[in-house]
Amino acid sequence: MELSILLAEQIFSLLLMVLTGYVVRKLNVVPKSGRKVLASIVLYVSAPCIVFDSFQIEYSSEKLFGLVVGFAAACIALAVFIWAASVCKKIFHLSASEQTSVTYANTGNMIIPLVNNILGSEYVLYTSPYNCTQTALLWIHAYNLITGNKNVQLKKILLNPNIIAMVAGLIFFLLGIQLPEPLHHTVTQLGSLIGPLSMLNVGFIMAEENLLDVFKGRKIWLGDDSASDHSADDHDLLRAPDGDNIQISPDEKCIADLTVGSSSTDSFIYCTVCRDCGQ
Repeated sequence: MELSILLAEQIFSLLLMVLTGYVVRKLNVVPKSGRKVLASIVLYVSAPCIVFDSFQIEYSSEKLFGLVVGFAAACIALAVFIWAASVCKKIFHLSASEQTSVTYANTGNMIIPLVNNILGSEYVLYTSPYNCTQTALLWIHAYNLITGNKNVQLKKILLNPNIIAMVAGLIFFLLGIQLPEPLHHTVTQLGSLIGPLSMLNVGFIMAEENLLDVFKGRKIWLGDDSASDHSADDHDLLRAPDGDNIQISPDEKCIADLTVGSSSTDSFIYCTVCRDCGQ
């Protein structure tokens, strides 16, 4: 019972952070560009720091075995998600972007903060296998779905901040190397920002959308392809090789490396064929 109350309190705290982000963005206290700034801080600073810091623990065979099991579980889970999404595509006539969104979760913005706030920073270690496996598949499977390009984006995978942080952290973990205390404290504090920053950013995103419109489309309830609204509005529509329309927001600066960060899947969809990076 006590554990349930603790979990409820932590989740409620995160929801209040989301609400705070929603209110300050609606009141225009923070400009629209603030969303990109927060996303960049989470991706390039907080997320790598908390991932690396999670490996700053004493080596044990049990923890190493847990990581191996984590990788195996991640591969199995994502294989099931990919299969399920392909079945849903046939049944509900999903576009490539919708299929990608169904398959890949927003792990950077939601999973790491939830695990850190509810279970504790020591459990963030076990989120790394899933994050890294998903990052690799985003640039292999999802990239192929969206663009029709079957080339493996190895550079994008290897240079992803969280991949780098995990590899570095794993090396330190296996070799038993600990950071000097001032540096370790800095990394820990920067990593601890991921919860508030991510939740604020979720609030920013919600504030910029008409939440009621999310539930108005018939396609959401019936899987009717003809009900999908591809109105250009303030967006440019690009056409992928499979004929699916992909919305590219013209004021979105290309942040294609945001595969594990704020709104990871959405950013990937919007920026994969973004004209700013020519990909």
